Amino acid sequence: MDKKDDLSFTCDASPITHWNALTLPPCSSSLSTSVLLYVVYIVGCFIRYGILLPIRLNLMIMAALFISCSSIILTLLQCSQEQRLYLCKAFSRLFSSAMGLVARYEGGKKNRPKPPGIVVSNHMSANDVQVIAADIQYEDPIPTGFSITGQRHTGFIGWAERMGGKITNALWFERADEGQRRDFRNKVLSVARDVKNDPILMFPEGYCTNNTMVYQFRRAVFADGIDIYPIALKQDPRLGEAFWLDDSYVVHLLRIMTSWATVYNIKYLPKMRKKKGESSEEFAKRVQSVIAEAVDIDGVLVNNDPTAHAEVIAIRNACEKLGTYDLKGCVLYTSCYPCPMCFGAALWSRVDAVFYAATAKDAAKSGFDDAKFYEILRNSEQYEYKIEHLEIDGCMKPFMLWNEKQDKIPY
Repeated sequence: MDKKDDLSFTCDASPITHWNALTLPPCSSSLSTSVLLYVVYIVGCFIRYGILLPIRLNLMIMAALFISCSSIILTLLQCSQEQRLYLCKAFSRLFSSAMGLVARYEGGKKNRPKPPGIVVSNHMSANDVQVIAADIQYEDPIPTGFSITGQRHTGFIGWAERMGGKITNALWFERADEGQRRDFRNKVLSVARDVKNDPILMFPEGYCTNNTMVYQFRRAVFADGIDIYPIALKQDPRLGEAFWLDDSYVVHLLRIMTSWATVYNIKYLPKMRKKKGESSEEFAKRVQSVIAEAVDIDGVLVNNDPTAHAEVIAIRNACEKLGTYDLKGCVLYTSCYPCPMCFGAALWSRVDAVFYAATAKDAAKSGFDDAKFYEILRNSEQYEYKIEHLEIDGCMKPFMLWNEKQDKIPY
């Protein structure tokens, strides 16, 4: 949870390109097609509300009973770290099962967080805590869980916070108390520097997003001498939207429980530390950029880098992973028809083919109109944009030196 009284919603649901039978079917000019789509939708409603929802409600009841009993056990008995983490993981998995979670965890063996430090992640829902905690490894030589932080709430979330605070370390504070707000950062940093404590799990965006962007990270906890463990969360919204866009948390839970599934990809990224001479803002931005790249989100707004389109980032990552600039035998999948820059990158990297979903016209409707770029390339003399040939002595020297180079690698 973040430090606000309530989570702020700043965007709409994640865009999907195909109907997924979670909403009324699209209009069709064919009567038979329309009838078929409505039959599929009705059958889907029966499966989701008549079969999946009862199963998931029972799993949610089991999760609530489990965490309540676990809280009593931990209050009355002295449990070991392994036992406490087992209870935390079991609850998180029960809860996530009730959400229809289908999760893939990557990089845990190499980059799993260790105490002390702070774990930071991008944020889609309050359920992100359980999704991450479901992969706790209490059998490790150094069993490690998470310390959670957040604003005290009322209602269902407040109850979940109180119960969660029994099975894991927690730092809660009252937003209305100015003294608690002022001391919160110092408490977090103190815990994050103590090897006896589990790493603190935080979401420094301060907002839930639909996973098409990563908002600016707050700088407060990106201090000197603190190990930062980034975790990147990526959802696939085709079977269900994980983003908390609903008015209340209970409505959010019911919507997810009546979806087909909640699909997550969780990546543990290498540990990071603040560099010498680096400001807290710069460090926060660097961590933010690493997470954005890991979930294939454009870095244009994250890094103020107009060349950081997702296609270019994917090509860079592929070249780095394969150890070559030549991507013959590879194909590039992109959500939209590539712009001239991305198309040029695909040609230079020699990918075999590019497959795209949305068209250039679709992109133009959302403000990403690159039609003029193509026109400038075709008829540059007709536009005011200045592209001028300068006749400079020695302009061919770099090419001459390249041609004479004996150990050059043909490109």
